[in-house]
Amino acid sequence: MWPSSSKFGLATVLVAVAFAAAVFSPSGVQASATAERVKITTPFPHVTVGQGSSFEKELTIKNTTGSEELVGLSVEGPREWSVSLRDGGMKVNSVYLPPTR
Repeated sequence: MWPSSSKFGLATVLVAVAFAAAVFSPSGVQASATAERVKITTPFPHVTVGQGSSFEKELTIKNTTGSEELVGLSVEGPREWSVSLRDGGMKVNSVYLPPTR
């Protein structure tokens, strides 16, 4: 899958979260590539959201290598959360990242 917002070596996906109340940290997002090969960033890494609220969080995934990468993605939250990675309304389970230029 190639997210519509991607540039060479980059992909951006949204983390859609609905829950009772909690603090979000990007540490719940897992990528199958090693840390040296893929970098996951977000402008606001820690947010607090009130009870009964939903929010979307943009994550940027960067290929730090000179070769293409197919990266499996997953996200976890507490049992009472409904958490997913999405692009254009579709759930994202992996992302193709071309080599960084």
